[in-house]
Amino acid sequence: MAISTTKLRSLRPSEAFNDALGRAFAGAAIGFLVVGSLHAAGAISRSFLIVCGMESAFFCVLTMSLAYYHKRWKLGILAAIFSALVPYLVNLLWIRFSVHSLIYPTVALVLFGGVIVEMAHRKISGPSADDDVEEKAIRNFIEEMDSNFTWIDRVTWLCFTVGVVLLLVLLLR
Repeated sequence: MAISTTKLRSLRPSEAFNDALGRAFAGAAIGFLVVGSLHAAGAISRSFLIVCGMESAFFCVLTMSLAYYHKRWKLGILAAIFSALVPYLVNLLWIRFSVHSLIYPTVALVLFGGVIVEMAHRKISGPSADDDVEEKAIRNFIEEMDSNFTWIDRVTWLCFTVGVVLLLVLLLR
């Protein structure tokens, strides 16, 4: 397994976010192991805190990696503190007011939190030369895919979408 020796600050913004995301997943695994070990040792009595520790580690590593990339330490430290506390708050409120599985707020928090951090990263990074190339490639891909959809593809996607909606209705009922 090769270890990348590329410095984070030398990457383009999109590459830097992908690199920070990889580091965040590693941080989440470490958070899961540390908090899980504390739970196994009896230091933590609630098992949902394992998930909270994993989410907190994910967001802390992600925000601090991007703070390092942008050289904005104050913003990064504030974001890391906020992102470390949000999973505990959201999951505690979910447990208090809902009877549904804890998987819903966990997935929503990771998705929405990741999107918010990426949007902040893009805003701080500003426009770059690779954005135009990526945008043109996406537009070409969309134009190519729009012309290739047949009625069978559209019906298949419609059936798939209806099935997913029905599944969600049954799960949330």
